[in-house]
Parts: sequence; structure tokens; C-alpha cells
Amino acid sequence: MIRVFRQYVAVRSFLLMILEALIVGACLIAAVWLRFWHAPVYGEVMLGTPFFWLRASGVAFIFPIVFYCCQLYDFSTLRSRADHVMQLIQSAGYACIPLGLLYTVWPDLMPGRGIVLIGITLALPSIAVCRVAVASGVLEQKVLILGIGELARSVAAALASREDLRVTVAGYLTGGEPSASAPEGARILGRVEELIPIVRSTQADRIIVALEERRKVLPVRDLVRLRMEGVRVEDAQSALAELSGRVALNAIQPSWFVFSEGFRRSDLMVLMKDSIDLICSTTGFSRK
Repeated sequence: MIRVFRQYVAVRSFLLMILEALIVGACLIAAVWLRFWHAPVYGEVMLGTPFFWLRASGVAFIFPIVFYCCQLYDFSTLRSRADHVMQLIQSAGYACIPLGLLYTVWPDLMPGRGIVLIGITLALPSIAVCRVAVASGVLEQKVLILGIGELARSVAAALASREDLRVTVAGYLTGGEPSASAPEGARILGRVEELIPIVRSTQADRIIVALEERRKVLPVRDLVRLRMEGVRVEDAQSALAELSGRVALNAIQPSWFVFSEGFRRSDLMVLMKDSIDLICSTTGFSRK
């Protein structure tokens, strides 16, 4: 991990941010040649001005910043390729909002008429292809499930039904449940007391806590230590909600309503909503 603006960022995420910024910059250069296809002299003049490179650099770095705010570099989040592409398109739309406001206030900052639009059109499929190319190695995750009871079986079934997520169950850890309750064909690796060595031997990326009874069984210290090392830890209720899009009422616990993230509105969404409201009100689209 490396530290950026007092926040730890994975090296692969940081490298992908730089790569996508370079892709946007390259697409803007290609957009200049396409824009002046019949008059290449004007394209050479535009590319020869230092001010153009400053403008293009601003556009190139706005997109990775917005992508980061939209959590597109958080590879621990479970999402299918279709959801990933859809979120990529939405994030590109969010990036156009500050650019549009900026060009409205300072029109001279625009690289050229139509160039940004052409560049974004070229950049989106290029970034999508880049992310698909790295998906096989970056997005594939190994999951350890704590527990072998009914809740663990529900999680395993939900994971098995989402083959598009590229998630494999590395194994199960028992917390004192009878072995007869284990899911069919389950690979039991040991007990929860052996969590740390098992995580390191299997190189698991995510731990799902599906213990029926957590009191005096849940290895809190080990989970905190692994979470500080970058392993994602979540409870079974949250995992089921992410996988199926529904809340399993038969397995829910009251504490889930307190600790779940479903009721949180990100600062970016609030900012985008306020920006859209402001634009609509100033252009006459608001209701009278």
C-alpha cells in the first residue's frame, strides 16, 4: 500500500489510476486529430501550444479522481462485469458535471470545441477494455467463511449463484458447530482459533462471518489484525444483501441495522444532487 492524501491506497489501484489518466490524455490527443481530420495543420498547431497540454492534463486527472470517489478502485466490492461497466458510465457522467461547470465559468479552459466529447467517447471503451484485461487477475477473490451452520450454507449458495463475480470459497472454519451441519462438499480447514495461519496459507481476500453463535467464539483480535492487513471482513447479513440485493429476514440481527452501510449517502452523491438542482434551477427546468 502507498499513502495518498493521508489515505492508504493499494499499489494496483494507484497504478490503474495513472494508467486511466494516460488513456484519457491519449484519447484527447486522438480527438484533436479526428476533429481536424481534413485540416491537420490546425491539429498540429493546437498540439504545439503548451496551454493545450495543461488543459488536457486537467481533464485527464479529473476522471480518475471521480472514479476514486465512486469507489471504482475498490476491488474488494462484489460487483459483476455488467454492474462494473454501468458504474463506469455513471462515473464518467459525474465527471462531466464539474467539467461543464468549469467550462461555463472559464470557457478559455476548454481544449477545443468537440474535442472533450470525442475524447470521452474514445476513452470510455478503452478504459472498459483495460479493466476487463486486468479483471482476471485483480478481481478474482478467495473467501473464507466462518461457520458451518444454516447461515453459512445460505452464504455459500448465494456465492455459487453469482458465477459472474469470480469469487471462490477457499474453505470453512468451524466455531463449535457439529460437523453434521456443514454444507455438502464443504472444505473445512480448521477452527476459528486458527484463523490467521489459515488466511495466510490460503491467501484469502475476504472473510465472511456466518457464525450462528458469536459469544466467546468470535476471534475479534484476529479479525481486527487481519483487517488492518487489508483483508476485508464482513458479516453474513451484509454479504447476502450484496449478493442477492435482498435482506435475509430470517438471518438478520438487530445490530445489522446499526452497522450496515445501506443507509449512508456519500458526499459525492450529495454534491452531484446539489449540482444538478442548481443547474436545473438556473436554466429554467425547475418547476414554477
